[in-house]
Amino acid sequence: MTKEQRGLTLKTIILTLCYPPQYLTFRIPKIWYKNEWYWLAFLLTSGFIGFWLYRKQEQRKRAFAQLRVQAIANQLNPFLSTTPSI
Repeated sequence: MTKEQRGLTLKTIILTLCYPPQYLTFRIPKIWYKNEWYWLAFLLTSGFIGFWLYRKQEQRKRAFAQLRVQAIANQLNPFLSTTPSI
């Protein structure tokens, strides 16, 4: 029999008694997109971006409406002037 086949030798017995095996424990976390904090951050960010885009769209509509009113006022300006032209 070879040493590998014998298994326990005096040296391995003494080493196991003096130095018991130590275990390393660790925890494998969940996948990042399955965590609650990810979905919370995702919903908050999506809501913020959606609100920001809505506000930008409303600002553009308001500016466009103001330009249309100004264009109509400029077209009617010669007819609505207070000084008569002779």
